Amino acid sequence: IPDGIHDIERATGFARKQYLKACELFDGAADGLEGEVDYRQKFVDMSRCIIDGDKRTWPAALGLGMTSGSSEDSVAAQLWPEGTTKEDAENDPNLLRWVLAQIISGLSGVSLPAMDDDYVAGQGEKAILAPVGLIKVNGIPIAPAILPLQLIRIGNLIIIAHPGEITTMSGRRLRESVLNELSGAGVNHAVVASYAGAFSSYTATREEYAEQHYEGASTLYGPWTLEAFQQENKKLAAAMRDGLDVDPGPEPPDLRDRVVGPPLKVLFDGLPLNKKFGDVKKPPLPSYQPGEKVEVCFYGAHPNNGLRLEGSYLQVEKLQGGLWETAYTDRDSCTFFRWKREGVGGSEVTIEWHIPDDQAAGDYRIRYNGHWKSFWTGKVKEFTGVSGVFTVA
Repeated sequence: IPDGIHDIERATGFARKQYLKACELFDGAADGLEGEVDYRQKFVDMSRCIIDGDKRTWPAALGLGMTSGSSEDSVAAQLWPEGTTKEDAENDPNLLRWVLAQIISGLSGVSLPAMDDDYVAGQGEKAILAPVGLIKVNGIPIAPAILPLQLIRIGNLIIIAHPGEITTMSGRRLRESVLNELSGAGVNHAVVASYAGAFSSYTATREEYAEQHYEGASTLYGPWTLEAFQQENKKLAAAMRDGLDVDPGPEPPDLRDRVVGPPLKVLFDGLPLNKKFGDVKKPPLPSYQPGEKVEVCFYGAHPNNGLRLEGSYLQVEKLQGGLWETAYTDRDSCTFFRWKREGVGGSEVTIEWHIPDDQAAGDYRIRYNGHWKSFWTGKVKEFTGVSGVFTVA
């Protein structure tokens, strides 16, 4: 559970365990990948997917059981416990619905749409917290309906690209469905790559869905969600096996020009007299040892002025042959970027570098990249701040 204090140590520990296990599996692997490279991809409308003629999926909904989080790895507001089903919530449905409407509408500013009987029944055991597949903000759906499905073949391995998070048993059933279609085509290994192409929350089995624990209550498209994914992936596998093209399916909406921005806009950025954006407020020490922490504080600006999605708010730079080269950025786990409001419009930015134990000796410096917004014109301009040089010995 994240606590803001031990997160880096825990993340490093778990990553090391995964890395060591991956090395063990790699070193012990005996089967090579042989054969052709191929793929099949299509889009599926998961809000109305017909399964075997008598079952279907429904527009997305979240259940009450997801409000408590997963007992295995999180602690959330205990509004309704895991396992809260429709039957549990039907003692006073009108009051419950009213309370939910007040909470959700108050937090989001969005009124909950009416739900017809077929929709409620279609969600099975789920006590619906929010019909997120029916809610739109500025014409943008809160939850997706049209999702990408893709199979990628590398020799005798098939990669199942799944647009969401999948439970262990759901993953096993999905793999089995695909392998059964491809077993006679030289494919004998399958892996599920989750969070691929889109995100549709959880995919639980029918049995897990009936329990309405966190994972089942977070399975959006009703009790037959997994079966729909199995059916549509089997179609892709059969087309791959038989060398056939597939119908690309419904085209997903292009929402690039309708993305909802941050609710709170930056009004302006300010500075003390005789200071510039990027000036160093607290410099680094002259020297450090591996394992120590470098901390540099800058006169900065609000980070929302420029999100730097394809860049970095910071660089740790090392002097190499007379040139400064980037050693680390904000994507590295040994760096931290901390922002704090100072007064009305001021910003204090602190950049930390936790020096790895095996860091090479040399001369280093910290670079801060930001954007500031003018009080007078409202224009946003880019700036850079650079610390003094320090050594790692």
